[in-house]
Amino acid sequence: MRLVPPRKELAPPPRVTPAGKKLHYDALRAAVITSVSAGIIALASSHGLPVSTTYVSFAAVLATGMADRVLHRGDADLKVGRAIWVVFSWFASAGIGVAATAAVARLIYHGDLIGVGVALAANLSVRLLAQRAADRQEQRIHLRMSQTALPPSLPQSILREQNPSDALQPDPSEEEA
Repeated sequence: MRLVPPRKELAPPPRVTPAGKKLHYDALRAAVITSVSAGIIALASSHGLPVSTTYVSFAAVLATGMADRVLHRGDADLKVGRAIWVVFSWFASAGIGVAATAAVARLIYHGDLIGVGVALAANLSVRLLAQRAADRQEQRIHLRMSQTALPPSLPQSILREQNPSDALQPDPSEEEA
């Protein structure tokens, strides 16, 4: 039983890039998100309130998605899961940051110059491992994207949606037929 009758979605259907990625946001939503975020940050700053630009922008993106019913589409569970993961990561990163800072400060305090060397080596090791993991992830994504073949007519239709002025020009594949 629905208390509110179904309404037309404000959001346009997601577009697919030539690489196969779904685009859910357009220029209007981007402008709304940016202007609302900037207004909130300016207002909070004028009152001396410390706000995080990342948190405010994320909240604006999430609110825009709720307002134009993007979260009511088929992959809404995935989007809500990502939002929960982001919020969890904020809290987890604060805890990890406190623990890591305490460990490094104690190491430097008790180890003097050797502690500084060990902390520097640990920092560089973590960065190297993170970079390697990111490179492997990027390779997996590129491999997956290269294995996903797009239909030959798809890129032309996508380009027409993105630039309507090109729709007036005939499609070369249609002229051959």
